[in-house]
Amino acid sequence: MTGAVLALTSALFFAISSALAKNAAHRIGSVVLVTTRLVSSAIFAVLIAVFTGNLELVLEVPANIFLLLVASGVIMVTGHLMFVKAMALDDVSRVLPATTGLYIFMSMLFSILLDIESISPQIILGGTIVLLGVYLLSTRQSQSTNNTLPRLSFKTFILTLGTSVTWAIGVIVMDTVVNHLNPIPASAIRVCLMAMIAVGLAASTGKLRVDRLSKFDLLIIWSSGFALGASILTFVAALTWSTPATVVILNSTAPFFLVPISIICLKEKFNLKIATGIIACFLGILLTLT
Repeated sequence: MTGAVLALTSALFFAISSALAKNAAHRIGSVVLVTTRLVSSAIFAVLIAVFTGNLELVLEVPANIFLLLVASGVIMVTGHLMFVKAMALDDVSRVLPATTGLYIFMSMLFSILLDIESISPQIILGGTIVLLGVYLLSTRQSQSTNNTLPRLSFKTFILTLGTSVTWAIGVIVMDTVVNHLNPIPASAIRVCLMAMIAVGLAASTGKLRVDRLSKFDLLIIWSSGFALGASILTFVAALTWSTPATVVILNSTAPFFLVPISIICLKEKFNLKIATGIIACFLGILLTLT
């Protein structure tokens, strides 16, 4: 039960972070947005490690575990860059559900291939129903006609697929890490590495100019980063109490938190296909957990 609560809490924080990031995505480049969010997430993770008395454990991490964290950081930064770019191209209320559905599928696939846990036919069926929901979420009705538009676009789909693959690999790596390291220092190291990688990439492109951002945008980005840090921490902690596929499936409830936020706060459109897709995802999750 503890793992389930932590995974659901992570989903809630991630939905909040995504909605805040979407608010600024059209005004800010993806490199600056991802970098600033990760820096604020790293500060949040370090503060949590300090306040809980776990900071000293960071200096005691074995070399092999540290290398795994470095690999995880590189993978996750790549995924976050693709995810933010996808959000800038389409509605977050559809990008996140689509990404999540593929993320569930990839996590189950890797679990089967790597023999991490047994995946029953019922779980596979649940994942298939979730993918049906993803398909429904990938189309929308034209405002002026009744014709269905073939969206997500191919570019957005590739970005969501790439995000899903990198996230699935990341969760498998972190499942190995939490078997040897407390989740709080593990999260702090991972997010700090991700932030350093992002800052290096941004600096190399010459696009890291936060001085041009308004105070409102900085507040939005830093709030999004703190929420992202809380999501990462609770997600990593959930892996200590549950298996990767189960945590990923429960974490996929983020769209159900996100859709009301995006409709109420971001004024995004909502139609029958989106509703049907979300219901399909929800039924797939229920089937997977029963």
